Amino acid sequence: MGGVADAPITVERNVLSARIVADTFLHPITIGEALKGAVIARTGSIPSLTVGFEPRIPNSRMEDLGFMGSVQRPDWFPLTCQHNTLFTEPQSVISAAVRIGELRVSNTVTTDKLFPPRIETPEIGLLRVGVNEQDQVIAGVQELVLWSGITRPPPSEPGPDPAHDSAYTKVIDGLIGTTRCGRVVITNDCPDIPTAIYLRDVDRFEFMGSLSLPVYLPKLSATETLRIHCQLDEDPNQGDDTRCGRVIIRDPDGLQGQIVINHANVPGCRDNNRPLWTGRVEIGGVTLAPDSSQPDQAPFYERPSHELGGGAVGVVPFSLYPTDHEEGQSPYILPQGRVNFGGICTPDGLRLRFYGPVYDNPLSPWKPVRVRYVGPTSEIPVSSMVVIVAGANGSDGQFSREIAIYGKLNTPLPPGTYRIYRKPNELLCDLGDGSGVDAALFPESGVNGDFISFVVLEDCDKDCLADSPGSPCDRWGGCPADFNEDGFLDFFDVQSFVDCYEGTGCPPDTSADFNDDLFVDFFDFESFSEAFDLGC
Repeated sequence: MGGVADAPITVERNVLSARIVADTFLHPITIGEALKGAVIARTGSIPSLTVGFEPRIPNSRMEDLGFMGSVQRPDWFPLTCQHNTLFTEPQSVISAAVRIGELRVSNTVTTDKLFPPRIETPEIGLLRVGVNEQDQVIAGVQELVLWSGITRPPPSEPGPDPAHDSAYTKVIDGLIGTTRCGRVVITNDCPDIPTAIYLRDVDRFEFMGSLSLPVYLPKLSATETLRIHCQLDEDPNQGDDTRCGRVIIRDPDGLQGQIVINHANVPGCRDNNRPLWTGRVEIGGVTLAPDSSQPDQAPFYERPSHELGGGAVGVVPFSLYPTDHEEGQSPYILPQGRVNFGGICTPDGLRLRFYGPVYDNPLSPWKPVRVRYVGPTSEIPVSSMVVIVAGANGSDGQFSREIAIYGKLNTPLPPGTYRIYRKPNELLCDLGDGSGVDAALFPESGVNGDFISFVVLEDCDKDCLADSPGSPCDRWGGCPADFNEDGFLDFFDVQSFVDCYEGTGCPPDTSADFNDDLFVDFFDFESFSEAFDLGC
């Protein structure tokens, strides 16, 4: 058809070695079983295309349904290089010059086919491949090309030239079933078209199982997340691992958003007990992979995020990212003034960053971590003396990979060593869909659990510079028993704690869990009494 298709199109069974072509389509297209041919909007759009969800034969084999590759080698028919015209041999391509609103494909079938099925359009609103209406995986995706279809076939290795941006497709909401290693098609008369997915502006894109295909992006912006529900996997049986389990970001500072591996966090997700991250993430000239050396060895690579664009790649449950701090700074050794609001400088506080977003459990009254001062003979709980801020749940598209810990106004923290402990079920990995799982272990372990240490240096004159060794300074400037934080230790502190303990009300940022053991019981009353008797 040379003009506008102004009616719905329904093919009950198959489109085989044939094409459906118009300048633009105004209504949905439904193909009940299989497409091994072309659906092309030459100058316009396809509002909706569904393939392989309505078989005439009950319990049809999945390999007989969906979007099929072509059996013909392209070099047998030179005109197939002009696949988006009306004068080509039928090839397996879905193409729209402007946009595809919704595209649902039950399966991609490639058995004994030499040419992978191709989706070619600058933008897709809703993409579902290998999943059903309930977004459950029903088929694997082995060979598939997803790119814009503009100008020229996608290069096998997109270079640094921004002109290559025309090869990438914008996908607003995309789900792909479990992928497997696919083949690269080599042709004589047509450019090589690799099995790969080319994405840009991925508001949401998820691989519902493992990822074993190359995925190319110019960059992953700060509000974008690429989610892999299981493994980022390389097939050890493939001789050329460049075809499997790779995320390739072109710009050297293009990792601004988040890549999540093991997003589903389901037991048994791993294939053959292989590690969750065996593939590669490439950002410019940097390759994060298990066989890279540090600072790029996955999964606990040490290269700070600011060298890659500010984002991160994390395996659920997310681990602490201890080397991720601003250039020239160490996040775990601070002058006293930098965590004490009583100094003349603006304090920076302490920031703990993870390989993925975290948030404070909104269903719990407790703080996400607990802070203790390491005294000469015991650890003293000081969580009530600091402000602890964790990210909010990222179901709205925003997320945070850090916890910030600040000193309270006029509450100087003494110099010395402190420990930050993880609390089970309090600090959660933010999976971006309203759900969360426990954040990962901290790097050190002790009697009170997993922790990370930091040091507050002496800064008696509060100029934000560490004093010389041996300078006189109060060794303990805090007063945990000053429960109402009025600067005095008196009966009103006892009354304030009793009210909090009995549930009448607590001062801001405090709780009756005085000893930070996640329970409110007699031992908290005992710990408060000891601190009160000790004085300040």
